[in-house]
Amino acid sequence: MKRQIVLVTKVVLSSCLFLMLASVHAYTSAGKSTPGNLESLPFHKGNGNGHIQELNTNHNLYSIAKNDIEGYSKMLSGSEFFLYPSIREDVNVSMIARATTGQMGFEFLTGQVPLDYKDDMVTFFMLSDIDLNLHESFDVNVNDKLLLTFKTNEDGSLSITENPGKGKAQFILVSRDANGDGIGAFRLTVPTSWLKKGESAKIKFNGHKKNSNCWVMILRQPMRSIELRNLLRAKWPLTLRNKMGYCM
Repeated sequence: MKRQIVLVTKVVLSSCLFLMLASVHAYTSAGKSTPGNLESLPFHKGNGNGHIQELNTNHNLYSIAKNDIEGYSKMLSGSEFFLYPSIREDVNVSMIARATTGQMGFEFLTGQVPLDYKDDMVTFFMLSDIDLNLHESFDVNVNDKLLLTFKTNEDGSLSITENPGKGKAQFILVSRDANGDGIGAFRLTVPTSWLKKGESAKIKFNGHKKNSNCWVMILRQPMRSIELRNLLRAKWPLTLRNKMGYCM
């Protein structure tokens, strides 16, 4: 009986080690970010081993967003869109902006910037879906000032076309819907001098007047980095993670 237990334990540990090595290989083999004004990350890899791909995605998201601040806390104005998928199955209500009349946008509050925040730039993280078939311009305003203007590219990256506030915008493409549009996350980086510590920032997305249905969505759900951490931790039994040094 003891030999059977030992054998089963070895098999389980070997399987978990194989999955970990495969995940690490997938992580280290990912493509490089596009240089210059193009911001993208190589999460979308098509079909493959679902568990390994999911684990790799969760690990990448946590590694990127662990120091970010909540991008969404409260909707202030704009239109909502219901029942559109996101990287979380339980979140499907979005704010939506379109490049039609020049007046179709939305405005919301972020999480609070910590009072003891010391870096020169603040990055806000939010769940997002984005049109990757049409490529029109959208303005992003922070506290009623134009931070930057961006448009999407078919590969999921963003091109920053105007940048008076010297900010950054990044879309993390995790998957695509049936139309080839992007499902993932949006990171917006803002100079700390534009913000008030201890308070939320007011963010506005607004599409240019292009008579186009091109759209951008931000999900109405806070996505704390701790949720990514917990999602990753849940994939592995605590005892096995400890044995393999995979502790968080």
